[in-house]
Amino acid sequence: MKVAITADLHLSSYKRELVNPLDQIRLALFQFINYVNENDIDIVIVAGDIFHDKVLIYKNALDVLLETFSSLTKDIPLYFIAGNHDMGRYGCLLNYVTGLPNLTVVSETPLTIDNMLLVPYSKQQLELIYNDYNGHEILISHFGVNEAKLQSGISHIDPIKLNDLKPFKKVILGHYHLPQEVGNVVYVGNIAHLDWGDKNQQKRFIVLDTETYEVESIPITSIRMFYEFRNPTEEEVKKAQQLIEEGHIVRIFSDKHTRDDIAGATIIHTVEYESKFKDMSDLYEIACKYIENHPEKDALVNVLDEIKQHI
Repeated sequence: MKVAITADLHLSSYKRELVNPLDQIRLALFQFINYVNENDIDIVIVAGDIFHDKVLIYKNALDVLLETFSSLTKDIPLYFIAGNHDMGRYGCLLNYVTGLPNLTVVSETPLTIDNMLLVPYSKQQLELIYNDYNGHEILISHFGVNEAKLQSGISHIDPIKLNDLKPFKKVILGHYHLPQEVGNVVYVGNIAHLDWGDKNQQKRFIVLDTETYEVESIPITSIRMFYEFRNPTEEEVKKAQQLIEEGHIVRIFSDKHTRDDIAGATIIHTVEYESKFKDMSDLYEIACKYIENHPEKDALVNVLDEIKQHI
């Protein structure tokens, strides 16, 4: 069985200067849906954080969700797994999604499909997983793993470790936005470039073969992307100019005060920038450790991540 999986859509009513994130998510989703329509796919899964704002659903964000997923031409099962951003004050926001007749929402209890176990986000994640574990070989869910890395490349202390997931031959997760593989765990990553936190990352969706456990990575090529260069070589200058001509967003960190040979790029003087923010990484790590035992740790970490992405 072939399963197409994406994650971390984070649909919201965004207002940003350089790019319209909602348009980017829409373009990426249409590429994902077109791939499903044109290939031998049996099941579609979104592994959490379909929405972003937790307590409300914006109409324009919901319109994008319904427009894209209703364009599936195949009558195949569609599963939305609840992530932490889908859990609102009054329950799971995904339960309010209507108009997709082939949709099943996994929001409270795990769901079994053949050798796969689909598990929603929970503050008692391992307990929820293993209460329903009956020898399943594949886990698809939404949570952090200690050995994985945040979008910034920094490791984050998580209570769940790779060793806790050893019974599974393959674990496919949403939650961390950096596409990565560590041990038997595959993070799909978020679907589109939303800001500089996504810089230089090739976004993707994946196709899982449930018989061979092989994972095929399909790059997202339909969006504008953020690229960053530091003191670029002449070859990198040519690459930066090409990326700008293709419509992507480029910024250059340079030791020189000016570079007028890269039209369309944002030029940042390295010394001034790094002097201003030289202690930011240390402060971030200290803050993460400080809130480790806070009851609202996940929400606070998300706030810290968003702050870091915008500096």
